Amino acid sequence: MVTVANFTSDLEQIRCVAGFRGTNRKITSFSIIDTPEILDWLHGGEFVVDSGYITFHNPSILKGFVASLKEKGCAALGVKLHRYHNEIPNIILEDGNKLDFPIYELPYNLYFCDFAYTIHKRMFEEQLDGMYHVSIAYKDIVDSLSKYKVPERMLSELSLVLKNPVFLTNSRFELIDYSYGPNDNFSSHSTPPPTKNPRHPNPIPRRAGQVLMRICAKSS
Repeated sequence: MVTVANFTSDLEQIRCVAGFRGTNRKITSFSIIDTPEILDWLHGGEFVVDSGYITFHNPSILKGFVASLKEKGCAALGVKLHRYHNEIPNIILEDGNKLDFPIYELPYNLYFCDFAYTIHKRMFEEQLDGMYHVSIAYKDIVDSLSKYKVPERMLSELSLVLKNPVFLTNSRFELIDYSYGPNDNFSSHSTPPPTKNPRHPNPIPRRAGQVLMRICAKSS
């Protein structure tokens, strides 16, 4: 996930001036304020930038503007200085701090096309890294199944990859097989492990059932 904080950490030319506690917001895209109706064209996740032209000539839109950006789910607002605004309007700074919505100063010589490219490049690298790990995990699981040809080994590999317990059940949620993930401590598990026999499914042990419910809740 690309957040405002980790995206801007390498950009020395821009500076956060308000809403510091909101820099953990997720960035998914980029948008420029090119119309007074910009809010109608936002869908969330944008790092919104302003050359100042629209907000300078339409100052009335600044009232509640930051609140609307946050409500839309946008990531941050950057305002270019020394073109139309010599400083960021106070109402933007005040609302940014009040709502924990990050506000950034952008230098006059910053090209928006370069800024957009940097955002999309960072997002692509993040996705590529995720795809790489998924492909490695998939290869490990397939290799394991091909080598051992037993479901127990595959479940074990899955639990290691997912870092969570993995349970194989039938349609009635009766336990067929299982593998505990490495991050769960089952040393206090009072119920002995069930017999792993697909022909005679066991009800899920209480502790295992709690973990399964937790995993289902996280994924929903």
